[in-house]
Amino acid sequence: MAVTKNHIAAVKKSLSKFDFSRLEERCTNEAQTRVALIEPLLEVIGYSRSDDRDMLTEFTAGWGKKNDKADIGLKTDSKTTEIIIECKKLGKKLTDIEASQLNSYFINTKNAKFGILTNGLEWRFYSINEATKDTILYSIPFLVLDFSEITDDLIEEFTKFHKNADNLKEVYNEAQEIYFLQGFEDAFASELAEPSEDFIKAIFNRMH
Repeated sequence: MAVTKNHIAAVKKSLSKFDFSRLEERCTNEAQTRVALIEPLLEVIGYSRSDDRDMLTEFTAGWGKKNDKADIGLKTDSKTTEIIIECKKLGKKLTDIEASQLNSYFINTKNAKFGILTNGLEWRFYSINEATKDTILYSIPFLVLDFSEITDDLIEEFTKFHKNADNLKEVYNEAQEIYFLQGFEDAFASELAEPSEDFIKAIFNRMH
């Protein structure tokens, strides 16, 4: 079952009642941000923090002696962890360093398709890079949501990750298309800036 108007309406209603007040007082470190802000927002889209068939916290996502712990893992089918979440303190600037940390957990989580980096208000969504042989995330997010301002577009995009909406495959396909188009635009801009001999020949052949 894909995302419906009922899903969106339910999420909108829950967010309208969500307590965003006194966040700085309640989220003074990473753990508090996760418990007071990030996990409650995940419950809005159907994941229960009291059920490990929905949400895992501090689960092993390392190898060898490292035994690293990822902050949150989400299961949409109650069996495999498909979404890895790296949580940071409210207000912390999210950079490539934090994204790299998320990727290190993602690499060691079999069957995962998405990674999320968040400080509670800013949510960056990444997807697996199918262009490589290794199981890694793309280096840039395909979606960024900012909960400092709740809009209809934000609600609709956030609802796409609802546990009770069998929608991850569609989101995955959308993400891959976004990455493809971004790659094409970057390659095209690079070609225009420094035209290759083949490109010049192709243009020349079309000239009268």
